[in-house]
Amino acid sequence: MTELMLMLVLGGALLAWMVAALLRGVPQAAAPAAYGRLAQVVPLPGLSFACPERLFDSADFSAVSGNGVPAFVACAVYDERRRLALLWLRLLRNDVHTLWRFRRMMAVHGFSTGPAEEFRVALAGLAAVGLINLLRLAVSIAGPFQAAAFCRASRNRVETIWQTSARIFDRIPSGQVEGFERVWTATLPRTQAVFVR
Repeated sequence: MTELMLMLVLGGALLAWMVAALLRGVPQAAAPAAYGRLAQVVPLPGLSFACPERLFDSADFSAVSGNGVPAFVACAVYDERRRLALLWLRLLRNDVHTLWRFRRMMAVHGFSTGPAEEFRVALAGLAAVGLINLLRLAVSIAGPFQAAAFCRASRNRVETIWQTSARIFDRIPSGQVEGFERVWTATLPRTQAVFVR
């Protein structure tokens, strides 16, 4: 019974922390093109997907379901949109893990901004993963169109980690970049999932 109470208290504290992070506001993120050479080294399929807000937009579903189209077609559009939204959220969560691995490798090779900055990035990563998981749950239960408000918040939190990583990566001396890129590329999986545009 004591273990159950402890788990409930920890779960409540985590939920309160996540709600506080959501209410505190969403960090502003710059355009992905501004990230320079890091974009060529670290593949992030979730962040590279253009206009993910459209996955959560109900305009096309409303047009299909309101024009006398058979109900099974509207249901197929809805189910496909839910599947695509969940796929994108999974890719975005994988992007956070990739960025964590990349930052850890930079720290191992002596390219870090110190423990305070790394702690802030770790908290931002935890908030991003928590928010993405909440969004996945909301999409699974309520559907993609009801969860639209959290889409931009999730993406911007991952982009914040991306920005701080890009700033550190840009400070690596040019003579050491090629060796670091080789080591990093060797750790990447052989196949990367990408969206076709």
